[in-house]
Amino acid sequence: MSLNRRRHDRENCKALITYSEYRKTDYYEATMCDKSVGGVSFESNTDIQSGLPVCIIMHPIVVGAEVIDAYEAYVARVKWCQQNGRKHHYKMGAQFMFQGYMHNAGEADKACGTCELCEKKLSDEIYQTDDSMNLCQSCFKYLGGMLEDCGRESVLRFISGNVI
Repeated sequence: MSLNRRRHDRENCKALITYSEYRKTDYYEATMCDKSVGGVSFESNTDIQSGLPVCIIMHPIVVGAEVIDAYEAYVARVKWCQQNGRKHHYKMGAQFMFQGYMHNAGEADKACGTCELCEKKLSDEIYQTDDSMNLCQSCFKYLGGMLEDCGRESVLRFISGNVI
């Protein structure tokens, strides 16, 4: 009998995701196997070393004729990676560290929207955190990586200018 040591219940689902290693610009496609409040497992043709942060974009799911507009975006830490039976086929588990939503900028967003961290004009993709900050892709990934060292509260104080 195997013991389930997971903190959160997992929902089995097959869906397309895109991911990139922290501080890298190349994105890879993968198939999500399951997801919970705390993490995700997925299969890919590339392997990632355990402990490294990754940026994961979950594509919108179509329900009937309705398409959900926002993509879910996460920065996660790879907890494990193992070869999955075939050469160049890997299964990985990752724990979420930072989350938000990615959406395509409308004309109004482009006209007045700047990244709240680097102050560059937001282009086609806006990453909105669950704290309602609008960030560019680079800053979203950067903040997620900072959480690894500093913790969520310290990072949020840093962004708002209330550094103690």
